[in-house]
Amino acid sequence: MPTHRAVLSALGSLTLSTAAALAQPCNTEFECEPPLPGGFSTPGPTLGSAAAFVPDRRPVYWFNLFCGSSCRDCGSVPNPKGQAPYWAQADWPRLERNLDELFDAGFRRIVLQRPGGGLPGEWKVNQSQYHHLTNEQKALIQGPLAEWISCRRAGCDGRPAAPDLQLGVFIGSWQYKVCTPCLSPDGGIDDMGTDDPKDDIMWWDCPPEAEMHFMDPFDSQSEADIYANILPWADAGFDAIWFDNASRRDPNLNQSPDSLLAMRQLDALASVSLGGEAVPWYKIGRERFIDTHYTERAPWFGLYWWFRRTGWLGPKGSNPHDTDPETTEVGVVFGETPDRLDGLEDSKFVHSLAQVADVRDRGFVIWASHASIIPFTQRLYDGEDGALYAALMIEGNPADFNADGRVDCLDHHTFFKNWTDSLLDPEPTPAFWDGDIDNDDKVTPLDVLAFLNLAAWDGCSP
Repeated sequence: MPTHRAVLSALGSLTLSTAAALAQPCNTEFECEPPLPGGFSTPGPTLGSAAAFVPDRRPVYWFNLFCGSSCRDCGSVPNPKGQAPYWAQADWPRLERNLDELFDAGFRRIVLQRPGGGLPGEWKVNQSQYHHLTNEQKALIQGPLAEWISCRRAGCDGRPAAPDLQLGVFIGSWQYKVCTPCLSPDGGIDDMGTDDPKDDIMWWDCPPEAEMHFMDPFDSQSEADIYANILPWADAGFDAIWFDNASRRDPNLNQSPDSLLAMRQLDALASVSLGGEAVPWYKIGRERFIDTHYTERAPWFGLYWWFRRTGWLGPKGSNPHDTDPETTEVGVVFGETPDRLDGLEDSKFVHSLAQVADVRDRGFVIWASHASIIPFTQRLYDGEDGALYAALMIEGNPADFNADGRVDCLDHHTFFKNWTDSLLDPEPTPAFWDGDIDNDDKVTPLDVLAFLNLAAWDGCSP
C-alpha cells in the first residue's frame, strides 16, 4: 500500500507536469492549482477488511477557525472567506497559544472547524477541503503545526507526553474537482446565478465541466479528489477527518452515509478515523429515529440546537432519543454557533452543568465549542490519563461543584445528591460530577472528606 508521502509525491509530480497547460489566471494571493488530470493514478478503491468500529468516548473540543459574516468585514484586511482573522493571516504563534490552552485544559481530542472558511452561498462546499487553503496556511500545517502534533504526542516543552492525542479537521463532503477559489473584481453575476453583492466577487478557478458532487470512493475522479484533500492532513499528523453534511440522502447522489462507510474501509485511509455530521435518521410517521445501522458503524455528531429542534432530547430513557455507549459514538456540540444560528442560538438553552451532564448520561459524547463549556467537560470526564481532572485541580475551582461561578450551599447540596445517587447506582467510570472527588474511579466516603476540605461549608446541609 502506498504511503501518504508516496501518494503526495505522485500527486505533486503529476500536478507540476500539467500546471502550465491547465492553470488559469488568478487575481489574488491564492495559488490557482490545476484540477487533477483525467486518469490520475490513485492508491485504488480497494476495500480492506475493515476492523470493527470501536467508539471513542472521550470528549472533543471543536475549535472554530471560521467566524462567518462577523469576520468578513472586520479589520482592514479583506477576509471574504470569513476566517478567524489571525488564521486568515496564517499566524502560527496565535494558533499555537490557542492549541496549547486546549491541551493544558485537558483535551486530548481537538477538531479544527472549517480552517478553509466558506464562501457566502456555497453551503454545499465548505472550504475546509485542503486545496482551498492559502499557500501560507498549507505551509503552516505541514511545518510548525505538524511539529506541534509530534511534540505533544511525544512530550516536550515541559508538558507530559500524550500519545493518544487525536487532532482532527472538519471538512466539506461535497466537491468540485480540486481547485482554488479566487476573487473576481468585475462585480459580475456570480456562479450561484445571483447578483447579491456579497457573492459577486467570488468565483471558482475550475474548468466548466467541474460539476459539484458528493464524495464517491468508487468514482476515479472523486476518489482522486478525496485523497488530494485528505492525505495532506494525514501527512501532517492529523488522524481524524469529520465530514460536513455527510448524513445527507439524495436520490440523485450516492447515499452520503453509505459513501462514508465505504471510505472507512479504504486501505489508503486505514490510519485515519473518519466520521460525519449530522446524525443519520429515518422517520416513521412523525417520529424521527436515530439510524443505528450507521451509528454502530461510524462516529457522528450534531449541533445541540439541531438535537433540540428534532426533539431527540426528550424524556430521559425514551427510545430512540438515547444512544448505547457500548456501540455508538454520537456527539452533541455545545457552545456558540456563529455562522448558522437559524434563530436558535444554542447558548440560550444551555443553562447549567446538569443539563450538559444529562446529555452525557443519555449516551452521547460531549463536544465543547466555547470556553464556557470547558469547566463542564472537566467535571464530566477525567480524560484517558486524568488530564481534564488534573486541569480542574490546577486551574479550576473544584469547590464550585456545579460550575456556575459561585461557591455556595447549592454546590454542597448538589454534591451530596450526586454522590448518593452514584453510591446507590454506581457509574462504570465516575467523574468529579458523579461524586468521585479524589479521582480514584470509585465513589466512597473518602470523597466526602475530600469535598468537605474544598471550602468552608458552614450552615450548609445535604
